Formats: sequence, structure tokens, C-alpha cells
Amino acid sequence: MRKLVETTLLFVLIVVAALRPLIAESYDSGGSALTAALESVADPRPLHTLLIDLAILLAFCGWAVCHTLGKEPYRKTGLEWGLGLIAAAGVVSCLAASNKRLAVNATIDWLCAPLLAIALANLLRSAWLRHVLLSAVIASAIAQSVQCVEQAAIGFDETWQHYYSIREDLWAKQGVELDSAKAEQFEHRLRAREATGFLQHSNLTGSYLVLAGLAALGICISRFRQAGGFAGYVPAAFLAILIAIALVLTKSRGAFVAALAGLLVFALFRIARRFPRWPRRPLVWVGWGLFSLGLGMVIACGCINGKLPGVSLMFRWQYWSASLAMFLRHPLTGVGRENFGRHYTQFKSIESPEEVANPHDLFVQAGCDWGIIGLVGLVVMLIGWTWRAAAPTQMETVAKDRSRNWLAWAISLIAVMTLVRLPLLGSMNANFLYYSSMVIGLAWLFGFWIVAGRTTTHASANAAIIRHGAIAGLLAFLVHDLINFALFVPATATTFFALLAYTVCDREAGGSSVQRSRTFHRWLPAGLGIVMVGIVTPVAIVPVARAERELIKAAASPVLPQGLEAQPALAHFDAAAAADSLDPTPQLAKAEWLMALSQATPDQRIAAERAAVDALSAAIARDPLSIRLWRLRSRTHLSLGQSLSSAPEYAVAIEDAKHAIALYPASPTDFVLLADVQAVAGEALASDELMESAVMNYAHALVLDDQRLPWEVLRRMRPSEKAAIQAKLKRIRQNLER
Repeated sequence: MRKLVETTLLFVLIVVAALRPLIAESYDSGGSALTAALESVADPRPLHTLLIDLAILLAFCGWAVCHTLGKEPYRKTGLEWGLGLIAAAGVVSCLAASNKRLAVNATIDWLCAPLLAIALANLLRSAWLRHVLLSAVIASAIAQSVQCVEQAAIGFDETWQHYYSIREDLWAKQGVELDSAKAEQFEHRLRAREATGFLQHSNLTGSYLVLAGLAALGICISRFRQAGGFAGYVPAAFLAILIAIALVLTKSRGAFVAALAGLLVFALFRIARRFPRWPRRPLVWVGWGLFSLGLGMVIACGCINGKLPGVSLMFRWQYWSASLAMFLRHPLTGVGRENFGRHYTQFKSIESPEEVANPHDLFVQAGCDWGIIGLVGLVVMLIGWTWRAAAPTQMETVAKDRSRNWLAWAISLIAVMTLVRLPLLGSMNANFLYYSSMVIGLAWLFGFWIVAGRTTTHASANAAIIRHGAIAGLLAFLVHDLINFALFVPATATTFFALLAYTVCDREAGGSSVQRSRTFHRWLPAGLGIVMVGIVTPVAIVPVARAERELIKAAASPVLPQGLEAQPALAHFDAAAAADSLDPTPQLAKAEWLMALSQATPDQRIAAERAAVDALSAAIARDPLSIRLWRLRSRTHLSLGQSLSSAPEYAVAIEDAKHAIALYPASPTDFVLLADVQAVAGEALASDELMESAVMNYAHALVLDDQRLPWEVLRRMRPSEKAAIQAKLKRIRQNLER
């Protein structure tokens, strides 16, 4: 019975590891304007991610209870102490975050990934089960590679043709001009033709493919050592080549460099195998010392020159310079997961063109998100893993471990993955669902067959080659994450920790004995798992589920001809806000709905705008550092001021615009907003002081825009925008002269 339970728990964890790279996820309940304009596509929902996290937690608890009741020794992963530090830092950072719902959702999700690794490392007790996990991970990489190839061969052209056919209507629905920077940036990304697979960014896909591809390379080389002949190693070579082609299609230069670094590490591992008497664990400290030395040299180069060579690294240096100021302001608490972008604009210079949501470095992000304790926790976690990976391998008496159940595992995994994946794809288009299920499912099954179905032996030499490939992939992933953010994305982080479990699950247990099995330490994993489930369910899953249900009802509610009190949508928005006291999205959605109503029904305009102001105020109370909320409330107060000729409304609109500038001092757009409000208020109230301030802010916006780097054209003001500002300046000066 216990074996059946543990097999079921392992099956769940393998499904999670294989599924996440093939779906889109989000921590934010607020959808994008672009997705809303497309209509046929839905944004990923945070509830989906939280339910996946709950599955991981329940599987972890199930394993922990079995471990407590059984006699198997606990197999350490090296993650434990670092995970404890990050968990403590994560709780503190959630309390200090501006948007606490984002911080809570993202922190829970990240903590679940190491728990998945711990459970996997203790459930993978045989070579065959380890190979099932590896097969599932690489099979998903094959499916990802097929998607990348499809994008390059067909998808990019079809996407561009479809986009061009709906281009004007698409941007009109969002209130965006066709020649705006936002539209041009979107089109620039389409023209780049960088394959992303099922992930949101080509760099993420590159990291993921390097991670899985080096493990696939280990399998390919191990086949050459087996007596399988043509049928044994050609399929594995095809698998590795397909992943390499997909990596090229991502056009991620950082991933290419990381792949080369991984190949070098893999080669060093193979050379070191020739010297079995070399002490491996001291070499771990040598490796970390060399890494620290190299990192110090890069930092010194940046400090001396004020930048790093190359445009991409120059951008990164700008991110890290601003992040240092952010870290020094919040050294103990951090800013909270997924809240980096709300603070970054306070420290960003105008020479730094990009408004990023993360600093593109795993250590910088850990320090900014979680503070110094979280940063130390991440370092301890990574050092602990490398220390465990260097431990001696446990002795196995069985040389052959072929299972005749690989086909049953493959069919069961793909069946469950397909059924679970369908509602997570964000589309109700039957053709898309059929293609994504059949083509990707067949690609996954093919990859699983190559890795699992063709393996006949797990001799120690071949197992070592595969393990070295996996370790090289993990290290290459970390190298790329020095300029990337893949360790903080659900799909790639889950794959990283699943492969990490693979590299330590066959290490010696390290001294846990039956005599110690009834101590407090044996009950600790089960207790922590149960506590986490008890916290996550009421704090995250229940409120998010209730709020999401009410928001769906609000979106489906009709607009009635009666007054505001009779509108059913408003009741649902209020119910959503009451269900989740941390999330500002219900109040923001309510405000946007009211503003749309005010445009459609002029007779209800003032009442709708007043209600929108109240909703925005409630949203700001839940997310005080959101520039978007302050901008929107400023415009709403301005509209009320114009409708009512109210000086107090104009005054509040000006203060809100100033607050937006305080959150983003290097934003020409926000200085234009403040000047617009001051100009309208000055003309309405006949205030020379306000109009003179508007002139100063318009001029400052133009000066700021001119300070952008000479080659920066995507975010620079368009000639039409500058002409509009000059026309406003001319009109204001004429009014001042009268």
C-alpha cells in the first residue's frame, strides 16, 4: 500500500515537472489590454498556478507522512538550510510589499519548487524511476523544440498576417495610436522572429533548452557507449540535434554562451572521471572560488568603466546599478516578489531605456525581492546543492533495471498531461486545442520513447555520463541566469529543481539511521508540509478562487439602462474585492468598467466618475506604488474637474500626477501628464501660476526625452507628440500674454 501511495505521489510530481513548460502561467489576476483586445485568447489565471502549487504541497505532505511512518533514511538535497532562510525572508517581504497579492502568490510558488525537489530526491529510489523523471523532462523539451520549429517555419508568418489584418482595430480597442512607441515595440518583437515556444520570452526558452539539452546530450553520449548499434544511438542523437536547432531559433546569445559553458563543464567532468582519486568536495570550493573571482572581475570592470561591453550587458549594468540603490533602501525586508518593477522606476535614469520588472540576475533579484536574508539563503541553497552533488554515489547491486512498464508510464503521463493542459491553454478554439493536444502530445510521447523506451541498462558508467550532463545543464542555466530571470519563472524553475533532484537522488544518504528515525527530525518535513498547506489554502487559494469567480461574473454582466445602483456588475466587483482583501485588481477593474460606462452614458457620467475615483482610491490603498493607478486617478479627477468646474478636483488631479512623478522621476510621459492637468486647470481657473508650471513641465519633458541615448528610438517621443506639446506651449503662452 505504501509503495502504491509513493508511486502515485511521484507520478503527480513528474506530471507537474513535465506540464509546466508547456503552459503559460501568471501571478497577476489583472489581464493585459492586448489580450483583452484579441478577445479569442485569455490571460493565464493565478488560480491555475496556485492549484499546481497545492498539488506539489499535497504530494510533499504525502511523501513526508510516508517517510515519517517508514524506515527509509532521509536523502538530503543540500537545499534545506537555504530554503528555510528564503522562507523566512519571503514572509517578511510579503508584509513589506506594495502589491501583497502578487508577492504572496509568487513567494508561495517559488518555495514549492525546492519542496518538489526534496520530495523527488527521496521518492526516486531506483534507476528506472530516475530515468522516468529524466525522460519526462526531456520529452517536454522535445515538445517545446517542436513548437519553436513550428513558429519559425509557419507561425511567425501567420501571426504577422493576422496581426496586420486586425492592426488598426487591435490598437484602437486599447486607445493606442498606430505610430506610438507601444505599437512599434510590439511590431519590433514580431519582426525579430525569436522563437519562444510556450514561454513568454526567447531568453527563457533558451535557458530551458540549454538545461534540458545538456541532459539529453549526456543520454546521447551514453548510447554510444552501449552496444545498441544504429537503433540505439541515432534516435538519441536526433533528440539532441532537435533541441540544438530550437536553441538556435531562439536567437538568445546569452543561452549560446551558457551552452558553451555547460559543454566545457561537461568535458571537465569527463576528464575528471579519469582521476577517481581526486577529492571531489574540495573541488566544489575551488569552483565557487573561481566563480566569485570572475564575478568580482566583472563588477570591477563595470564600476571602473561605468558600464559593461556590448549593448545587452550595458542594459544589465543599468538594471543592477538601480537595483543596488533599491537594495540599500530595503536591505532587510526586500520589496517582495513581483514588486521589483514598482520600485525600479524610482531609481532608473533616463539613459536606461527599459522599464523592467526584474533585474535579470538571480542574485540581484534575490537581494531586491527578499533582502539580505533571502540573498544569503539563495547562496546557501546553491552551495548546499553542489556539495551534495559531489557526495559519493550509493552502491547499487542491480546492473540492469529495465522496466516493461515504460509504455504504461508514457501513456498515463501524456493522458493526464493532456487533460490537465487543455483548460490551461487560454483558448476555446477547437482547431488550436486539437493541434496543441495532438502535435505536442505526439512530440512528447516520441521524446519519452527515445529516452525511456530505448534504455536497456543503467550501468554506473552510463549513469554517470547522464548525471554529468544534467549537472552541466544546471550550471549552464545558472550561468545564463546571471543576465536572465529564468529561476523566477514557474516553468523553468520547476524544471531546474526537478533536474536538481535527479542529480542528488542517488547520493549516499549521509548517516540517517533507523535508530534516529523516530526523532523530531523525522517528523519535521510532514509538520512543515501540513503547516504550509494550512497557510496557503486560506491565504491564497480560497480568496483568489472566490475573487476570480466574481470577476468572471462581473465581466459577463449586462449593462442595464437604470442607474449605477442597479448595475449587477458593480455588486460582483465589490464581492470580488471583499473576497480577496490583498488584490487591487477588482477595484481597478471596477474603475475601468465605470469609466467605460461614463463614456457610453453621458447622463451617468459624473456619478460613474465619482464611483471610479472611490474604486481607484481603494485600489491605491492595496497597491500604493502602482504608477498606473495614480495616473488613472489623476485623469479621472481631471475629467470630474472639467465636468463640475471644481477647483478641488483639479487640485487632487495635480497632486496625483505629482505622485506619479515621484514614483518615476525620469518619465517624460508623467511630466506631460502633470503639465496637461495644470494647463487645463490653469485655463479653467484663470490661474497664471498653474499655466506657468505647465510650461515648465512641458519643457522638462522635452529636455528629459532629449537626454535619451542617441540610438534609442523606440521609446523616444514621436514627432507628432512633440508637435502636440509645442502647440500646447504656444496656446498657454498666448493665454499668459493676454
